[in-house]
Amino acid sequence: MRRRLIVAVLTLLTIGGVIPAAHASLESDLESVQDAIEDIQDRISEAEGRQSDLVTDLLISQSRIDGLDADIRVTVTELAVVTADIATTESELDLLEG
Repeated sequence: MRRRLIVAVLTLLTIGGVIPAAHASLESDLESVQDAIEDIQDRISEAEGRQSDLVTDLLISQSRIDGLDADIRVTVTELAVVTADIATTESELDLLEG
């Protein structure tokens, strides 16, 4: 009987030491996981900010491209007008010479 009592007391002491240690270990692991989650969320926020900046830059670049395209169209139209003027002037010179 005495031996069983000693084994029971030792078992309770062991369990009493193991369970709190395991609990502390689990709490530490949980904190590590929570820290990792916060780090990932911070990285996602930073990436979203960079993505937003890139989209803004893309829209600005597209606007500039559209402006340059309009400038090119105007220049081509002006060139066509000048070419027509040259052709008209050449025709008038041919008439005067002829």
